Amino acid sequence: MLIAGRPSTGKTALALSIAKNIVMRKDPKAVAIFSLEISKDNLMSRFVAMTAEVSLLKLKAGQFSKTQWRGVVAAAARFPSSLLYIDDSPNLTPEDIGLDGKRLARKLDKKGPPLGLVLIDYFQLLRGAHGTKRRVPDGTLMSRLKRISVSLKVPFIVTSSIPRPSDAGRTTPMLGDFKEPSLTHSVDTIVLLPQIPRMGKRRRMVIVAKNRRPKTGPVPVIFDSARAYFT
Repeated sequence: MLIAGRPSTGKTALALSIAKNIVMRKDPKAVAIFSLEISKDNLMSRFVAMTAEVSLLKLKAGQFSKTQWRGVVAAAARFPSSLLYIDDSPNLTPEDIGLDGKRLARKLDKKGPPLGLVLIDYFQLLRGAHGTKRRVPDGTLMSRLKRISVSLKVPFIVTSSIPRPSDAGRTTPMLGDFKEPSLTHSVDTIVLLPQIPRMGKRRRMVIVAKNRRPKTGPVPVIFDSARAYFT
């Protein structure tokens, strides 16, 4: 799955919301997160804010009473952090992710819930190869990720930015907005995020622009911007 949108439209929030649901459901699975932009500590703060149902900004600032802090600590204890495997190393290649994914999958096959998802945040920070500055086309990089996903038999979620549309004033993205259309060719499902209208807990629409199943189009969701969480 490719989750795409312009900056600050909730791409990482949607991907992490899916990851949280996978590790906290009745039959949980492990999630591997390769974060090329956000640190591991910041990611864990996001998961705690989602679980404790508190403002992410207040959590980072420590603006809670003693009673509220007890609730945050209790929520953090409930969150199954042992099922999250976070790598916040920069300059990763698809092959780095594939090797780490294979090692983790083998480890989990011996003990613990299986690997259920690989999350990459975000696509434009991936390297084509080590030791070279030559640019690799987006379509080639995505095809390499697709082959790794098939080899591991584990779904991938990749976040991606979209350039500003050429027609001013349009807030709803389209597949044609991608700088390199080949990026979308090997992806089974593409979800596009329009701009966030206002702060607060609000109904939003995400757009399923491509899907292996016939159904595409807008899907209603609730976005709580305070804790950066989709439901």
